[in-house]
Amino acid sequence: MKRALFGIFALAAFSAAADGSVSAYLASPAEFSAQSGETNAIAQLSIKGQSPSISVTSGGQIAVGRFDTLDAYGSAFTDSPVSVSVSGGGFAVAAPLEKQENAAVESALAKAAMHLDASDGDSFVFDGDGKIERWKDVRTEGGIDAVAGTVDGTYVFSRPTLAEDAINGMDAVDFGLRSGDGFSSDDAAFMSFEGGFFSNGFMVMREKTAGSGAFYLGGVGDWWYYQFHRGGLPLIGWDDAQTANAINAMWRVDGRQVGPLEYYIDGDFHVVSFAGAGSFANTLCNDRGSRAGGWQFAEVILFTEALNEDEHRAIESMLMAKWLDAPHPAETAKTAKIDTLSFGSGVDAIVDADAGMSVTSLSGEGVLVKRGGGAVSVSSLSGISSVSVEEGELSLASSFSGLLDSAFFHVDASAADTVVTDGDGHVLRVDDAGGNGRYAYVSPNVNWGAYPSVATV
Repeated sequence: MKRALFGIFALAAFSAAADGSVSAYLASPAEFSAQSGETNAIAQLSIKGQSPSISVTSGGQIAVGRFDTLDAYGSAFTDSPVSVSVSGGGFAVAAPLEKQENAAVESALAKAAMHLDASDGDSFVFDGDGKIERWKDVRTEGGIDAVAGTVDGTYVFSRPTLAEDAINGMDAVDFGLRSGDGFSSDDAAFMSFEGGFFSNGFMVMREKTAGSGAFYLGGVGDWWYYQFHRGGLPLIGWDDAQTANAINAMWRVDGRQVGPLEYYIDGDFHVVSFAGAGSFANTLCNDRGSRAGGWQFAEVILFTEALNEDEHRAIESMLMAKWLDAPHPAETAKTAKIDTLSFGSGVDAIVDADAGMSVTSLSGEGVLVKRGGGAVSVSSLSGISSVSVEEGELSLASSFSGLLDSAFFHVDASAADTVVTDGDGHVLRVDDAGGNGRYAYVSPNVNWGAYPSVATV
């Protein structure tokens, strides 16, 4: 039975069956295991650490579609290579996932509790000053509208405005700069809507002053404002019982999984999503009614009905294509950058890659076997006696003198000066390509039939 994993994996160990439609977030060094004969597939793996590394310890195979690395604090993405050690089981690089069909997107969107879209000009009701009084749900029936902020029926702060051509040629709703303590008369704004406990959410948004601590989602009333508490740089800035659901949810920024207590949102537009939160919200850009503003929103979609991973990714993919003009990372081929790939004693050195992989240093015992349709390049080998390419491509750096020098005899027809022919193009002798003096020849004293010849390919 296939199972899709949904959640934030902040532990250093990972063990579960999956179907490849999953992302994970782990701290280095991360340990993986799989049941014998099974493959644990992770479409997108975010791993944080100064020198990110994973180990496959036992059982079946671990297949990763895409590596994305973060700094030691998990606050920002880097492009660091990953080290992989295999002491049991196997390691593979998987092909990217297929893009979801439009029908899957529409089916998932039909479950939304609230869907606000700034690219739909008919969804706004403006006041006499040209400010937004109501942001209507894009659906003509049902759904939840957002209304410019009120406290006890009285408007406070200001109302948001429309920022034209804010992103990818489309408009966004501008809530002004974050206000200070106390009610403010500046341009800070918020909107209220019918509250609910939301399992999944998608927000195409930009923090106008990165790190301001402005709330994107909030809950006015009792302790609800804590559910998505900010107050600093990360996506969630408060770690206590009230924020526990949101913290333990899966969070992705532009399709890559992050830790909500660690990842710093910058001042650009991003597709920010969460799954599995079950946290309450009833406002945009409102911190307990005393602070507001700080964000621009292009689209907001909230669900009280939980989505599965395929549905969640379908909406992410749609939003990324629409607003960022970018593909979803789990659906995008990316060459896996591996610093060291080491196979332990007694472990078959099998490089299984259906996508590109670049390895700086590979070590193991016996025969190195290349499987899968992807192209793999290796810069340095140690302990490997020979190479067998069953599928795809394997390129070895020219510095493999140690491996080739250990060969008893090396025939390389591309080295023209090693092939001696007669006047009719028949091969009389082939010299060792490594120049060790050995050669193969056709005996002039024995007639076994036709001579071999040179074929040009």
